[in-house]
Formats: sequence, C-alpha cells, structure tokens
Amino acid sequence: MPRRVGLRDDLRLAEDRFEENVSLTDLREALMKVGLQHLDETEECLEEWGYGMTFD
Repeated sequence: MPRRVGLRDDLRLAEDRFEENVSLTDLREALMKVGLQHLDETEECLEEWGYGMTFD
C-alpha cells in the first residue's frame, strides 16, 4: 500500500478503490464517522499532539 501523505492522497486511494469519483466532503464525513466510532484512538492521537498535558 502506498504511503499516505494527506487528504488528497486518501481521496485518490478511495477513487482507485471504488473506481469512481469520490466527493472530498463525503470522504471527510466518513473519516469523522470512523473517528467517532474509535474515540479511544482519537484521544490517544490528541494526547500525542500535546492535549491534556499539565505543567503543575
């Protein structure tokens, strides 16, 4: 599988997979829906980005 760099690359992969044009809005909504179904992993990602850090 090719290395994904960004949303446009994901869009191309989806279009290759489905062999038709995929709306960028639909792709974003699908990514959000899947993210909401995996809140623990989403939280881990946010923590990696520095959210939730305290400097007491």
